[in-house]
Amino acid sequence: MNNANHDLVEKDKINVLWMHHFVNQEEAKNLGSKDFVDKLDWIVFNSNWNFEKYVYQFKIPESKSVVIKNGIEKIEFKEKPQAGEGWINGGFFVLEPEVVNFLKDFDGPFEKDPLESLSNQGQLMAYKHSGYWQPMDVIREKELLEKTLPYLDFVMPSMDDLQQMYPEYNPEDIANHLISLGARNVILKLGADGVMFVSSNHKFIVPPVTKPNDVVDCTGAGDNFNAGFVFALSRNLSFEKSVEFGNAVAGKAIRQIGSSVEREQLQQLIHESNFFN
Repeated sequence: MNNANHDLVEKDKINVLWMHHFVNQEEAKNLGSKDFVDKLDWIVFNSNWNFEKYVYQFKIPESKSVVIKNGIEKIEFKEKPQAGEGWINGGFFVLEPEVVNFLKDFDGPFEKDPLESLSNQGQLMAYKHSGYWQPMDVIREKELLEKTLPYLDFVMPSMDDLQQMYPEYNPEDIANHLISLGARNVILKLGADGVMFVSSNHKFIVPPVTKPNDVVDCTGAGDNFNAGFVFALSRNLSFEKSVEFGNAVAGKAIRQIGSSVEREQLQQLIHESNFFN
């Protein structure tokens, strides 16, 4: 379970709540209900910091609480070391507002004193990804990426990323260039201009479904589009309908705070779209 919703509790099953929300968010309020907490087997927190806040706010039983062990216990800061092996930071952080207290009177890399201090206090954790991951910071890595294109069915980058790679090209030129390098289907996420689909014999643009004034938080918009597109494609929808549904999922995500679209919202989108009837 990813939020404290009574409807997610299942009888005769082990109910584990993964609690990564702030204590004042709607997704957490039911932890103030003893009846709801009694139905849970475990409550998992992503840091000691978060756990302590919930204990203070809701007096949740520590016997049901689990804090994920910090993935990093001590950080040795080395900016892009040229030799040796080890874990590197992929550059993505989810921070509590109180982190600003570690930035006072400090002028330097965030990865140095602030993260080292957080780690020493047991307030820093990391997800260790052992699968494939490839950065693209230099020309050599761009060339490596381009060599993989003939092996890909879909390439789905954002235009913001591609403009760093091909600053002299417009979106359609970039898509055609990727096709010429071997990509089968290119889906460009154009932000406020919608989504462009290009293949060797087909092209269309799906306009945005959210007005600029309704945008609240763009975090995770691209990932939500990808998830919606793949889901629709797995249900044998056409490329056009799959792009439209992915666009609708992303549009739902950016109209609220946070990167997650809840199950009920997805079910509503599926019902409203009439794509899956």
